[in-house]
Amino acid sequence: MDPESSRFRVLSHLGTIVYRGCTFNGHESHTQPGISSAISSTRSNVARYLHDFIADGLVQAHSLHVPGRKRRVNVYYLTPRGISFLRDHA
Repeated sequence: MDPESSRFRVLSHLGTIVYRGCTFNGHESHTQPGISSAISSTRSNVARYLHDFIADGLVQAHSLHVPGRKRRVNVYYLTPRGISFLRDHA
């Protein structure tokens, strides 16, 4: 995967915070709007990339409360496999 591609930038961005499990609050930067803003890509592209990464076992989605939002939203984190993939391709 090309390190300059949007796909790789999504994985790199998700690698900034590790999910520790059993947490109630998620990070705004790991929601679809937060990711799209961080990597300067459209939300629809980010959604497509995340769908593919989840299918490949690189990313997992958690429905968490994000401070400042009224409802839970999907927050995305790398799986152990995703962390390994990122290390191998960095």
